[in-house]
Amino acid sequence: MGCIASLVLGGVLLLVLGRGSYALDLSEVPWALVLSTAVSSALFNFLIKFGLSRETPVTTSLGTQIGIPLNLLLDVAVVHSQIHQLQAIGTLTMLTSFTLWHQGEAAK
Repeated sequence: MGCIASLVLGGVLLLVLGRGSYALDLSEVPWALVLSTAVSSALFNFLIKFGLSRETPVTTSLGTQIGIPLNLLLDVAVVHSQIHQLQAIGTLTMLTSFTLWHQGEAAK
């Protein structure tokens, strides 16, 4: 389904670009960010599949939640976002709960 959607929507995009209905200047595209996002997404998806082959779905699901604080850290590093107090508390709560759960599983 994704392949068909890519072909159809890609064709529509090429048609619109070819007719000049939509102006697109590829020199203004931040290619480094596009490439790093694509690589990060591919790595994340690979690690999810790898995690499911080695661990339980619950462990993998909880592990993906670590991506939320990491995404916040990326926003700070790349976009220079400010972290608000509520975001910091939420991040610390998530990391603490994951750490406690993981240590409980390791003790079994």
